Amino acid sequence: QQQIQQLQADKSERELQLTDAKAQLQQLQKQLEAQTASREALSKQLHQQLADRDAQLHQLTTQLEETKASHFEAESHLKRLQPQVANREIQLKQVQSQQSDAISQLAERDAQLEAANAQLADRDVQLKLIQQQLASR
Repeated sequence: QQQIQQLQADKSERELQLTDAKAQLQQLQKQLEAQTASREALSKQLHQQLADRDAQLHQLTTQLEETKASHFEAESHLKRLQPQVANREIQLKQVQSQQSDAISQLAERDAQLEAANAQLADRDVQLKLIQQQLASR
């Protein structure tokens, strides 16, 4: 009879452990769902930032090309159009400064994207390890 009581106690303890493990698994699944949703939202945000960056870069490139064309044209008439040439040179420097600023911003955004992707990869690895631990129980 002592053995039966011991077996029943062991069974009850295992059932409690199983219940705890199931609760932990549900919690981890909820966390995974939340992280997945967060990652998807971040991905959409990053895609939008990339699209904005591309549009900005295209606009700045267009501006730069237009300014260079105007600058070249102004040089051919330099003697009689000297004041206009000086104005165009100022505009060119401003556009180049804007482009340099934009490139710096793009590099910073790229670094942020890489850091965010690394964090997501780390979280995925952590979740997989936890799931493996739960599965081994």
